[in-house]
Amino acid sequence: MKTSLIVLALLAMLLGYFMAAKEAESYVSRLPYVSRGTQDIRLYAAEKVLDKWGGGQYTYFSKIVEAESNWNYLAANPRSSARGLCQALTKLHDLPEDYLTNPYSQIDWCIQYIKTKFGSPEKAWKFWQKNHYF
Repeated sequence: MKTSLIVLALLAMLLGYFMAAKEAESYVSRLPYVSRGTQDIRLYAAEKVLDKWGGGQYTYFSKIVEAESNWNYLAANPRSSARGLCQALTKLHDLPEDYLTNPYSQIDWCIQYIKTKFGSPEKAWKFWQKNHYF
């Protein structure tokens, strides 16, 4: 009896993960005019956001990145040290060594930054809407 409950619980967890991955893939596949490289970055971000917060948060994360860099991992603000997908201030934050050249590293950093500073992409997006930065 105990073993079958454990097996059922494991199957439920796997099904939940599979459904979350399908949700991310479905969302990304509906994005218009996305180059293959950018689509890979967006899919990676969607999977990471789903892993961290579950469903419903990727839309907010994507809105932040869209507003900050238009999904351009080489984006640079000429008036500050802000760089990358989430426009991290390179002079203020301790960034990974490959941050400027690796969009996956930028996504990982941004997710941790949002988690630490705001708790969720939804809260970060609400802050962004009021302040036009986050």
